Amino acid sequence: MYDAVIVGASIHVGKHQEAIRDFVSENRDALAEMPTAFFQVSLSSASEEKRDEAAGYVESFITETGWHPDRIGQFGGALRFSEYGFLKRLMMKQIAKDLLDEERRSHGDVEFTDWNAVDAFTSDVAAFVEGRLGVTPDSSEGSAT
Repeated sequence: MYDAVIVGASIHVGKHQEAIRDFVSENRDALAEMPTAFFQVSLSSASEEKRDEAAGYVESFITETGWHPDRIGQFGGALRFSEYGFLKRLMMKQIAKDLLDEERRSHGDVEFTDWNAVDAFTSDVAAFVEGRLGVTPDSSEGSAT
């Protein structure tokens, strides 16, 4: 038995991975009994103009699975051009052309993740879970003894 669950998925061709959708659908009742969070990684989340698109992916996921996580995070990911074959590299450059300025196009891998947003999300989830479970922070942490 787990006290809390965080589920993460990335977007590929407009969908979350089937294995993640299946896991959540099959375990929806168990997930409803505990604090949960969901985070999504997508290039759409890295662009102000496409944030509605990214939110639509989350809404579709919730509709498809019937799961309603307590906390939701959306993060831009990365383009790992150095790991792609020729065709995938061309396709990903075309898909991400609006996100890639001239300098980024010529410098290989590109990171879009806002790590401060990731830190804020994880802190929020931790505080929420602690609150739901009645865990009080150790007041002696960080103090000299």
